[in-house]
Amino acid sequence: MAGGTLSVYTPNPRHLIERLKERELLLSQNVTHIGLRHAEALTAAFEGAGFAVDRKEWRPSFFRGLRSLERVAGRRFELFRYRLCIRGRTPA
Repeated sequence: MAGGTLSVYTPNPRHLIERLKERELLLSQNVTHIGLRHAEALTAAFEGAGFAVDRKEWRPSFFRGLRSLERVAGRRFELFRYRLCIRGRTPA
């Protein structure tokens, strides 16, 4: 079977909230979130596995107030990119 798609929607370890969780300030770390990787590492892993990354995006959080700030600041600062969305495809 040739061709395929792999999509990942994951927390951004460089986001403000994930950094606070890592230090156990304000919120505790989600035990199901293991081995968080930043966008560059995920892209390299996709490409190393033979996928061509055709989408690499981010999404703001669902927290009121912070979400508005993220929409504006996330364009320039990774600290405000809550979730990473990456899609890779293999040749058909």
